[in-house]
Amino acid sequence: MILLWPFVYELAGLLKELQIYISSLQADALPVPFKTGMSQKKKWRLSVKEAGEAEWMIVEGGEIRGPLAANIILWIAETGQIDWETSYVWKRGMKEWLQIGKVSFCRVGREAHSWTRNIESS
Repeated sequence: MILLWPFVYELAGLLKELQIYISSLQADALPVPFKTGMSQKKKWRLSVKEAGEAEWMIVEGGEIRGPLAANIILWIAETGQIDWETSYVWKRGMKEWLQIGKVSFCRVGREAHSWTRNIESS
């Protein structure tokens, strides 16, 4: 019986991620139709560990991914791996998908990122 606990815990996590994914498909204003399969996804370079709850879904380049923690989304946006204007995010409780640059945690990150770039180019 003890050997089953890690499996049950992992299964519960996968079911939660699946519920978030399905809910994201039902949100208003899904930004793009699906064009590619899982094997064709562009790999992100991540040098940060996930912090916080993985509750955000992201649509980027015609693909939906997630759930991810907010710090991961901010990292891939700040490092130019996704586009602020053409990528959208959603989490439970939101009625519709929003452009990534319009979400509060990303707006702060984007302003800091552009401020840093302006200093570096001066």
